[in-house]
Amino acid sequence: GASEGYEIMVKSAQMQATSFVAKKYGVEAAELARHTAGATTNFGRTALTARRVVNVKKLAKSAGKQMVKEGIKTTVGVK
Repeated sequence: GASEGYEIMVKSAQMQATSFVAKKYGVEAAELARHTAGATTNFGRTALTARRVVNVKKLAKSAGKQMVKEGIKTTVGVK
């Protein structure tokens, strides 16, 4: 699925970036690049998961309905 494809793409990009940085700037810079890419990967993975789990339209619709119900209760209770 999408998450497997994402993992493969990210691992490949991370290895290539680390290799390039190591050749151009040295081992310490490559380690920094590897950690930065790892953090970016984690963020991307989280965003993918959130996108699958949270249906924004459904959440907004539910919140809107709840607000209307609360508004009606407040209006009726004011009598």
